Amino acid sequence: MNINDYDASVQTWIREIVENSVSSPDKTLKFCNDLIEYANEKQDVTLLGFGYFYCGLVYYCLNDGKNFYDSLNMAVRFLDQGGEYDLMARCYNFLGIKASNGGNIPLALEYYTNGVKYANMHNLKEQEALMNINLGGLFHRSARYQEAQRYYKQAMEYFQSLPMDESVHTFLLALECNRVKTFVALGYFQLAEEAIAGIREKHWDYVTQIERNIVHCAEAILYHEEGDSEKRNQCAHQISAEISPKMAILDYFDDYYDYAKMLLSTDLADDFWKVVDTIEPLVKDAGSTDLMLKIISLKIHYYRKTGRNAEYLQATGLYYELSELMEVETREMVNNVINLRQSLEAANQLRIQVEKQNQILVEKSEMDPLTKLANRFRLNDYAEEAFQEALSRQSSIAFFIMDVDYFKEFNDNYGHQQGDQCLIEVADSLRAIAEAHHGFAARYGGDEFVLMFTNVTFEETAGYARELREHILNKNITHEFSKAIPQVSLSQGVCYGIPKRNSRVWDYLRKADENLYAIKQVGRNNFCVTDLSDERKVTGE
Repeated sequence: MNINDYDASVQTWIREIVENSVSSPDKTLKFCNDLIEYANEKQDVTLLGFGYFYCGLVYYCLNDGKNFYDSLNMAVRFLDQGGEYDLMARCYNFLGIKASNGGNIPLALEYYTNGVKYANMHNLKEQEALMNINLGGLFHRSARYQEAQRYYKQAMEYFQSLPMDESVHTFLLALECNRVKTFVALGYFQLAEEAIAGIREKHWDYVTQIERNIVHCAEAILYHEEGDSEKRNQCAHQISAEISPKMAILDYFDDYYDYAKMLLSTDLADDFWKVVDTIEPLVKDAGSTDLMLKIISLKIHYYRKTGRNAEYLQATGLYYELSELMEVETREMVNNVINLRQSLEAANQLRIQVEKQNQILVEKSEMDPLTKLANRFRLNDYAEEAFQEALSRQSSIAFFIMDVDYFKEFNDNYGHQQGDQCLIEVADSLRAIAEAHHGFAARYGGDEFVLMFTNVTFEETAGYARELREHILNKNITHEFSKAIPQVSLSQGVCYGIPKRNSRVWDYLRKADENLYAIKQVGRNNFCVTDLSDERKVTGE
């Protein structure tokens, strides 16, 4: 979307929405609603898609599932139609995150996979990389570590290609931490240590303390698996000292959850509770039942391990209540997903319909309505493309220009309707020859036609001219007013050659036209084939 296409008030709405979408949700929703109202009045699908998308983004941050899905339902109806492919890809990403946070891994996988395909189709490298990170996380959670590494690697290749700034350092640090955890799960401890060393060398000075703490979590897990309790405990105490309640928990939950699960197999109770007590209120604020179930499961394992039966029973009861709530949320998610899929399918069908209509318009603009051959506009484009390819490959090209012998006399005596039918018959012969030999046929105007062939020999070119003449004569269309023969015939001028650096398409067309004039001077129903310099020449019998 080009913001400069709109007036000052709309530009203000757009800027305010983008700048405040996360920090000021109420303010952003007001601007979004103002923009949507304006866009409805103007029937501007681009602004409608933009407004509904950012409404969905605000509701995502507020964890308002119903309004999130309702907004994205509306957004997808307009984003694809308006060509806002980047926002459409972001829709897929947010849907995948929402499904993943809701515990529906198969649905999240479907959204991310479709999103990657969509981003790849429209060359949206950043969105593709972000979804690859999330796909890697899903495969890691499913213990499919090699596949997780593949997705992480693809994302890293993109971010490593960018100019380094703080955001790129942050993404690469997060990716390296994810890779460390998969290396540990696979038992590749040396690779994990090398990855951590790379993080400290390349990214450590450019990231926040919150992000550094995630590295400590990965380190602690590595040292635990290596059996180095001293280094593990050092990391644990550092994490406890530096863990912050101001982090975006949805971004870091998996890191702390994996770390806390590891602590359950140690005697580091204080560090375990420091993590749980810090992230639990953040999860409650986020309103994710699935993540709360994971917190409760950590507590249940701890209480059972330490024999604290009363707390254990209380936690299991809460787990049961949350599980029932989760069933209700899952049903609501399914209904929302069904509605959203219907919107996505409707948008896809509309896109297909628009593409078909556009294709019809293109064909109409490039096709001669009478003969259904390419018209002169299409000929100009095709000829230039074919010529440039022949020039670069130093392969041959042949241009035929022809007209119907004494067509004016045919038209004047048989009438325009019969004249049109004659041109259709001639066009059918040209089409047949072109299709048989991988050529191109076009109507140049009136009773003039053009044939083109590439990568042919001089002898083949002359043979095609002879074949076309016979094809027309075999139709045996009566033309008793012709001064050549008493049936419809063609005169053909042909120029053949291998393009040189200083030659042009026009040179070949002009020479073919000269050859057409020459053959008509000595007798019609014939052809003349030469190269640009007339060094090679063939005329019909």
